[in-house]
Amino acid sequence: MSASPAVTEIATCSIVTDAGVRTEARRYTHWLRDRLLRSKGHDPSRAGAIPRTDRGKPHLPEDRHLNWSTSSTDGASGLVWCIGRQVGLDLECDDGEIPTDTLLRDTLTDAERSDWDAHPSSGRFMDLWTRKEGALKCLGLGLHLMPNQIHIGAPSPSWTSARVQNRHRCWVRSVHVTEHVRCAIACEV
Repeated sequence: MSASPAVTEIATCSIVTDAGVRTEARRYTHWLRDRLLRSKGHDPSRAGAIPRTDRGKPHLPEDRHLNWSTSSTDGASGLVWCIGRQVGLDLECDDGEIPTDTLLRDTLTDAERSDWDAHPSSGRFMDLWTRKEGALKCLGLGLHLMPNQIHIGAPSPSWTSARVQNRHRCWVRSVHVTEHVRCAIACEV
């Protein structure tokens, strides 16, 4: 399935690298969010009062078409936004450690685990993890659904289709940030 041109043109992402430790990176995330709100005519001084859905997604009741997602990790922070479609972003620092069997079991589908067992690497695991978390954020499911319930497909810089529980669909793409920071963006179909 090929990506919709609308998805490619609509989803906009900003990522700050060298953002320091996670607490400093969160400040950059807030700065990116405030810039977005200002550019769309909203008052960022009331950002602390932005309501969230029951699944934790931020939204502006007066501007229901503006959707965004943020993420931060050691060394990077980011924000992706879209008009009229839900989006999700995940950034993770790859520390080079191979995940435990428990984490692999809770995260990977059987097919992903078979592929993983043939070619284990922390980078491949983090690419899959960011794609899954980005899709879950996009769909408003967060970690209310176990990541092993989603077959997300191989990491790709192109938009690829992902299906969650055969009900929800979204486009997902991996984005190269730095050697140690993994990133994925998801956009509602």
